[in-house]
Amino acid sequence: HRDLKPGNILVTRDGVVKLLDFGVAKMLDPGTDPERTVTEAGARALTPAYASPEQLRGEPVTLLSDIYALGVVLYELLAGRGPYAFGGESLFEIERIVSSREPTRPSAAVASADAGALRPRVRAQELRGDLDQIILTAIRKEPERRYPSAAQLGEDLRRFLSGRPVLAQPDTLRYRARKFVQRHRSSMAVAVVGSLALAVGVAGAAVQGARARLAQARAEQQAQDVRRLLGALVFDVHDAISDLPGATEARALLLDRAYASLEGLAGDVEGDPALEWEVAEALLRLGLAQGQPAGASLGDLGAAARSYEMGIALARSAVHERPDSMRYRRTLAVLQEQLGDALAFRGDVDGGVDLARAALSGYRIIAEQHPDSVRHALSVVISLVKLGDLTGNPNFPNLARPDSARAVYGEAEQRLEAPPLGAAEGWGVRRFRALVQERIGTLARQRGDGAAARTAFEASLRMRRQLAAEAPNNVDAQRDVGVAHQNVCELEAAAGAVSRAAPHCTAALDVYRTLHIQDTSNAQGLTDVASGHRSLASLSEEAGHVDDALSHYAEARTWLLRRLDRDGTDARSRLELARVEALHSRLARLHGRPAPYRAEASSRLEALIEAGLATPEDQALLHALRTGFRT
Repeated sequence: HRDLKPGNILVTRDGVVKLLDFGVAKMLDPGTDPERTVTEAGARALTPAYASPEQLRGEPVTLLSDIYALGVVLYELLAGRGPYAFGGESLFEIERIVSSREPTRPSAAVASADAGALRPRVRAQELRGDLDQIILTAIRKEPERRYPSAAQLGEDLRRFLSGRPVLAQPDTLRYRARKFVQRHRSSMAVAVVGSLALAVGVAGAAVQGARARLAQARAEQQAQDVRRLLGALVFDVHDAISDLPGATEARALLLDRAYASLEGLAGDVEGDPALEWEVAEALLRLGLAQGQPAGASLGDLGAAARSYEMGIALARSAVHERPDSMRYRRTLAVLQEQLGDALAFRGDVDGGVDLARAALSGYRIIAEQHPDSVRHALSVVISLVKLGDLTGNPNFPNLARPDSARAVYGEAEQRLEAPPLGAAEGWGVRRFRALVQERIGTLARQRGDGAAARTAFEASLRMRRQLAAEAPNNVDAQRDVGVAHQNVCELEAAAGAVSRAAPHCTAALDVYRTLHIQDTSNAQGLTDVASGHRSLASLSEEAGHVDDALSHYAEARTWLLRRLDRDGTDARSRLELARVEALHSRLARLHGRPAPYRAEASSRLEALIEAGLATPEDQALLHALRTGFRT
């Protein structure tokens, strides 16, 4: 919005909030009243009293700048005045004050405000504590330390009103540790990045101390100290935030700070299977934050693979020393599964499939030892799905064996209907029922069975909507809804039902955009938004809207380039980029338009075909580029 302030916020008689002047370009003349905004063509928009430090400095404005403005509005509503007392200062002076001076706490500001403008129940003692911290978090000088979205600011206010612990708190380790133990819900990650980094720094020093003592005595008490340390910081904190929107950067920061200590500790735990397992589990979490193709991560698959490999070595050693431990076997299987994904998405599909099969073998052994365990039975299903994906699912790097993939998905479906999963109604089990339906629908669409694909896709969408409603803060649940909409969209578009497809395509892109805004560090979000644009491009092309189609193809290309900036080895993104460029070129030349990406598309497809990563359809696309298009 760029100019949030009370004058731009309208509340109707029905309590509906509306924002005015959205996106209007405005600027302040240096001598203007800080409460007013003056408009000038080509200038930036801001009202000094509500502008964030970065906005006053003329830096790029983001959603976090709007969060700052909302915080100032909230400050005024509760304290009766703003966080700074301006009186005719120039824009330069205002920028200096806001950037360098700490704002007065709202509870302290109440005494100097006009008491008549405040509702009687709002008193300094009521502001002191949680409300102070909520407001001060929203108006922090560093954008990354503010609430990452308005929804999360609202959630903290709801927490306060219901008497629950709030996410915003002073930067004290004691408070954060106490709340992590006490609360029943996971807190939003980005609001606690600073304290988590502090905690991990302390952890690193403690680990080093533990290592020195272990080298001297190898005492069991010291081993317990290390386990408690890793459990509290790497496991409890990381796992509490891992599924939440905006958590990727915090997860990576938390684990990256611990990595050096973990790497050194890995060499000190040989012969102690319990410690080997602990460090392997920590390395697994680090790898998931660094790069996982099917989940929120920073997108660095190479770094993730190295973490997984180190973890596998430790887990194998632990299993060798304690072959009866199903817990150690499970960690080894998960690490193999994740390394397999990383290898496949970097172009080594054969290596990925080998590891997927090894992981499945491990899960089967565990499930056989615990035949009544829903958790272990579900792990076999998940592993089957991953193996099917790499065997013949066109949406993943695969061996082009769709019949084999169909058989693997079929086994997964059967296991979901048989004991102990058949009667299970847990959220995770229901999620994979929906996911298996999606996979079955994908293969049905690939072989031309539109009716079977429609049945599976619609069932998946119905289930996923319900799951997302039950878990509104779960990233995977929300993304699943987007994927389900996109599947229905593409199926309807292929059948020529443009009007039925359009709402689903739009809904999918809306989901992907929302998730990306909530967590810009998540590399998966970049490919998701690109995928949403590509679906809309195909739909627009089918409807005869050439300009819209070209625009969506170009948008998809931009998002894929951003993804590859993070890790140029991601084979799926490289292939998708080549396809998008080729499809843009084909449509452009068909309608007599310039085809600026033709040469790049040809070069990329040639390299991917030579590496064995492309499909026969990609080879046909390359042939068309070479013979049918002329610049």
